[in-house]
Amino acid sequence: MDWLVEKKGLILVNVHPDYTRFPDEPESKDTFPVEHYINLLKYIKDRYTGRYWQPLPKELAGEMERKSGNAEKLKS
Repeated sequence: MDWLVEKKGLILVNVHPDYTRFPDEPESKDTFPVEHYINLLKYIKDRYTGRYWQPLPKELAGEMERKSGNAEKLKS
């Protein structure tokens, strides 16, 4: 992650609860402990505060429309 940030790369984290193991759930080869995700978010917050964008889906869609020049076209 640090290397990607240094190179001004994009990091997309896509997590689905079906593949996240929460406390008191049995271990499975298809899931990972939620603590891994929590640790990742803490690392990003501690190391990169103020340097990342965490948009809502509507905000991301609006930004993509704006950048593509299709904002008015997509609204009609």
